[in-house]
Amino acid sequence: MALAKAEDLHDPEHILTCAICRGRFLKPKELPCLHTFCRDCLEQHVGGKNTFSCPSCHRVTDVPGTGVDGFLNNRHINSLIETKKRERRQETCQVLEGVKLRDATPCPTHKDQVVTAYCNTCEALLCLRCTQFDHRPGPDHDPCELTKIAERHRSSLRELMNNVRDLTSETIRANDKVKSQQEALILGKERAEEDIKDFFDELTALLEEKKTDLLHEVRRVSADKMATLTQQSRELDDFLANMESEVKFCEQALAHASDAELVPLQKQIQRNLTQILSRKVGFNPPTNTLIVYRADKTCLQTLQDLEVGYIQSAPCSPSHSTLSIQEVTEGFLTTIQLQPRDEHGQKCHIDNENIEVEIKEPSGSIQEANIETNSDGTWDVKWKPRVSGEHCVVACINGYPIRDSPYVTNVKSNNPVLQFGKKGARIGRFKEPIGIAVDKLGQVVVADSTNARIQIFDPHGKFLRAFPTLSSHATGVGVSPLGDIVVVEWEQNTVMIFSAEGKLLQRFRCEHFRQPYGVAVRQDGWIVVADAKAHRVFVLAPDGTLVRTVGERGTGDGQFEQPYFVATNQNDDIIVAEMSNHRVQVFDFFGNFKRKFGSYGHKLGQFSCPAGVAVDRDGQIIVVDTDNHRVQVFRDDGKVLSVISSAERRLNIPHGVAATDDGHVFVADTYNHCVKKYQYM
Repeated sequence: MALAKAEDLHDPEHILTCAICRGRFLKPKELPCLHTFCRDCLEQHVGGKNTFSCPSCHRVTDVPGTGVDGFLNNRHINSLIETKKRERRQETCQVLEGVKLRDATPCPTHKDQVVTAYCNTCEALLCLRCTQFDHRPGPDHDPCELTKIAERHRSSLRELMNNVRDLTSETIRANDKVKSQQEALILGKERAEEDIKDFFDELTALLEEKKTDLLHEVRRVSADKMATLTQQSRELDDFLANMESEVKFCEQALAHASDAELVPLQKQIQRNLTQILSRKVGFNPPTNTLIVYRADKTCLQTLQDLEVGYIQSAPCSPSHSTLSIQEVTEGFLTTIQLQPRDEHGQKCHIDNENIEVEIKEPSGSIQEANIETNSDGTWDVKWKPRVSGEHCVVACINGYPIRDSPYVTNVKSNNPVLQFGKKGARIGRFKEPIGIAVDKLGQVVVADSTNARIQIFDPHGKFLRAFPTLSSHATGVGVSPLGDIVVVEWEQNTVMIFSAEGKLLQRFRCEHFRQPYGVAVRQDGWIVVADAKAHRVFVLAPDGTLVRTVGERGTGDGQFEQPYFVATNQNDDIIVAEMSNHRVQVFDFFGNFKRKFGSYGHKLGQFSCPAGVAVDRDGQIIVVDTDNHRVQVFRDDGKVLSVISSAERRLNIPHGVAATDDGHVFVADTYNHCVKKYQYM
């Protein structure tokens, strides 16, 4: 039958109506597509062809060899038509308790009886006599009242019919959806074609612009050279005409002038000819004629290999999309590449808001990551792991995990790229190095404390020179803007200034010193000293004059408990590491408290007796976390960025730290009696 709207199915006449003639079916024939038409209507529609399209669904159908008679008769429709005819007959009741004539079916066995029952076991219609003899109730027969059986069947058939109606309605809606998708597909195809045309029109326009520029350049070069050559040709023509004129005049004088006429003219002719001979004329072309286009053939190969886009024909499938993670080291920026793909494994495009990436650290903390798009449809997840160990990377598209998510990646520890020195008193060896600094040449200045000397190395750890400090208690070391080396010695409360070669230039004491330990030199040459026993920071002029005192003993903001090391930044802020308060405090140029960060503990961002502190070119604060045997890197506002854990070459009570301009730090590994160099950015 032809598909119809759901409300039409409640009209029995619609089911029995031919879609061609709009009348009741006559000899209904059913097509392979399940649509039914009158036999004569169908024959007229076919018109003697071998194939035709269904009038309802337009499906192309082959005509059987016997014509339309070869199609199946729709017995179901015929049965419904016959039933409809019987219902319209108005006949009188004959027998059996008012049963209507349409139910007065003769018994197949007893012709004079009417069926009133049905045997469920034998599936046979029965009359009253059958139930009394041949089909008596028992284990072999189960006769039931026909009206009840019929009603049960009617109920079952109604339920099935309603289900079919529901399915038909769903089919109609699905068909409408398919048609909408067909329309959307056509629109999508047209849009894609327009986008391709626009892109290649733009590309062609760029190539045309390049071609026009090159043609203009050829014409300009040609015109310049032609103008030069034309000018030379004009000059040569003038010179030639002048020569011919003078030569002709001389020939006439020699041929026709008398002696009396020639002698007075001789000087004039000689002068003119001499001038011609002495005149400098360029006989060689002043320019060349070379104009050649040297094509860059590599651009053709580039264009051939260039991906100019792709056709996406299916939505992104998270289960087919992939994530690529390379080897990862703590503190280093890492790129995780996400490749969206469709269900066929082809790459596809998605928007940023459809992507979610979560990175979980070993502690369970969630670390932020930045997501950036690439022109080829991939996405880069930028991530700088703060700690080493197993990290869990969960990536979702449209809320669904991508293939193999979550990913587990092992972040490697940041280990030294260079280590130099070992325990000893010989040149290049150390005994408990404390302070460390880097000068403008990148040379590493180390306070070799117990050996009572300063040693200087190049950036690769090669020993350069050494000089004595006159005390075995020299701890802090810094470099002034002039390149002088400033050393703090805590036993005699002394600050010493040496030249870069090791000559003692100045030595002074401060009456307020109790145990000066760490030192930093500001850009203006002022000296900042951290005094662990006085629990203060002192700012001194280059000549040793006390300029100001910062802080006092305590645990509050702006107070200290054993400040051992100090650093300054480009704004001349003062950054102080407190060993006993397990924190870092920042003060401005005038010594006013600005902020603090850190607390006691072993977690990320916590300290256990912080010592050395340095500030790099980007203003990041680098802190030696002494008793945790690590180095931590913080943003200027105190947010922790990364850790240098050095798991393979563990630090042992490290003290001083110095940052270079090329993204490295040097650490004085005190109890390992060496210096270690790390790359951290």
